[in-house]
Amino acid sequence: MITLQDVDAVITPYKSQPMLSPGDASNLSYKLIELLMEGSCEREVLRALSSLFSTDTYEQLVQERVINHHCGYPLCGVVDPQKIYHKVQKNPLVAKLKLPGAYKTSYCTQQHYQGSEFYKKQLSPEAIWARTDVVNLDVNPKDQYYTFLLEDVLDNSDRVPRNSMDTLQQSLDELRLSVTQQSGVDHNDIKIKEHDASEL
Repeated sequence: MITLQDVDAVITPYKSQPMLSPGDASNLSYKLIELLMEGSCEREVLRALSSLFSTDTYEQLVQERVINHHCGYPLCGVVDPQKIYHKVQKNPLVAKLKLPGAYKTSYCTQQHYQGSEFYKKQLSPEAIWARTDVVNLDVNPKDQYYTFLLEDVLDNSDRVPRNSMDTLQQSLDELRLSVTQQSGVDHNDIKIKEHDASEL
């Protein structure tokens, strides 16, 4: 299991820089993905890395874990080459559709899919090199990059106010897969072009 000490060893060379250059940010992201793609990590690690992950970086991590037949959720240690596999989708429009059961090729359970999406939706899309003073493992709930894990929310559900649980349930409902729901597909982008008979 990957611990904070393992991550600290990776980020130590970058700690002295208040802002990373684009090259250093890319290199650090690569090293973090390399560290996390082959095993599970502690909750504290995922929380601490929220300041060093953008949504794109996290999606790359999930994709690398799936290519290696690991459950896409970094907290999970399940390896199953028969169930979890990287399916190359040739049509990018079809790849963006959220089809029922599509999560099964990337996650061992629906709960891990939901936990992963819950985490990803809280991550900033801002590039790592554009962030200041983020190369550390300090976890502060007041930090703008702080994220909650679904497991923490569910573990403390008896202490969470009812309206917060309703909000959480609504968020989870949005993560559920349905045939009618699509992700990132804008049909207005599809253009039909007719050719002149004279052009043929």
